[in-house]
Amino acid sequence: FQHFKITTDDSITRSNVVLSLWPYHDGLLVGTDQELLFFNLKTAIYSHVTKVLPGLDVADKMGIKYLFKDSKNHIWILTIDHGILKYNPMTNSTSHFFQDTDVRSKVTGITECNGNIYVSTEQSFFRFNSTFEQVNITYPSKDINMRVLSMVKDKLWLAINGIGILIYDPKTETVQDFKDIYKGSQY
Repeated sequence: FQHFKITTDDSITRSNVVLSLWPYHDGLLVGTDQELLFFNLKTAIYSHVTKVLPGLDVADKMGIKYLFKDSKNHIWILTIDHGILKYNPMTNSTSHFFQDTDVRSKVTGITECNGNIYVSTEQSFFRFNSTFEQVNITYPSKDINMRVLSMVKDKLWLAINGIGILIYDPKTETVQDFKDIYKGSQY
């Protein structure tokens, strides 16, 4: 293993608390608890992300939770407390979502399923159709804390603290509890 402490050519002190990594061209997009950087694998040098993503509208000291690239090559950036950014590399433009102060820090996950983007917050999840629309399902409890959203075999798996895993089928818009499907030796 080789350790690469985060230092850049601009001599600014950087955070070494890395929360997310995503391969991008000849390097890695590196999300820390304070910023988004680009790590060039050939030179082993970090630089400000706008050098490789021109037009990305990312604020200073914006913590990055998670990075995701969809099938249209859009880069989705889930932030710690600034909602979600969608970067379009074809137009070098940035769109902002979940800027509402009640939701912007509660975004927990993102995935793509059957060509649709889904995002989870602590209390619900959303499908993207030019804007995010809430997917209305019945939860087994009113007090939910959704932690992870993942696509497994064309279905969405919702990991919820205190409940377990719910499996949502986007085609039928039905929900099943993981424990009801995988019982006994299968569980």
